[in-house]
Amino acid sequence: MPLVYSATIGLGYSAKTVLEAKQNDKKVSNEEIKKIAKDYAKNARQEKRILVLQV
Repeated sequence: MPLVYSATIGLGYSAKTVLEAKQNDKKVSNEEIKKIAKDYAKNARQEKRILVLQV
């Protein structure tokens, strides 16, 4: 379950970034999108661990 959670968070923020860039007539490179997805997924996994440890 944590894998699905973190992947969803990473993809969601990547999609948000792409949509915001298109609204503002800007471009986002594939590398930037991958980095955003990776960073947010990593943060989500760490957040999930903290939540599990607190329960």
